[in-house]
Amino acid sequence: FQDLVKSFMHPVGLTNAEPCSDQECEKLYHLAELTARLRITVGRKNGHGEIEYIDEAEGTPRLVSGALQIARARAALYRRKTATSEDLELGKRAVWDATPAARRSIFQSLTSGPTTWAGVVNSSGITSDAQIERTLETLIALGLVKKEELNTSVFYDLSYSGRDLWEKSK
Repeated sequence: FQDLVKSFMHPVGLTNAEPCSDQECEKLYHLAELTARLRITVGRKNGHGEIEYIDEAEGTPRLVSGALQIARARAALYRRKTATSEDLELGKRAVWDATPAARRSIFQSLTSGPTTWAGVVNSSGITSDAQIERTLETLIALGLVKKEELNTSVFYDLSYSGRDLWEKSK
């Protein structure tokens, strides 16, 4: 057990090479950029009212670095000198899981295309209308989602920027 902890904390022999190809690292970068945008703090009047301000996004390189560290650490845990794609997937999962759950869930519910309010409710798993409304307002304010009215129907979809980041991260 001590050897396992020691190899995890001090991965001797683990190379400093990136644990991903250029293409995989580019996908990771886009996922980190999307995550950073989804994590932006949005201030509201009295905590639940109108949006008053939107903070700056955090640094994407920090998220990428964290994912790569997780991949390297997992490789060290299994006594491998280089990280595998499975190791990198764990790092990517950690980045994506750092997104607030409601934002992540609603964003993902829109990845298959435009949908109505009922579609968002059904595919996101969020049952609180107030939470869905606030989250959609936030995602629209962040420029990741758009709202379109067609006749008497309202549709929500990823914006060009939201779809572009999503597609490039896959």
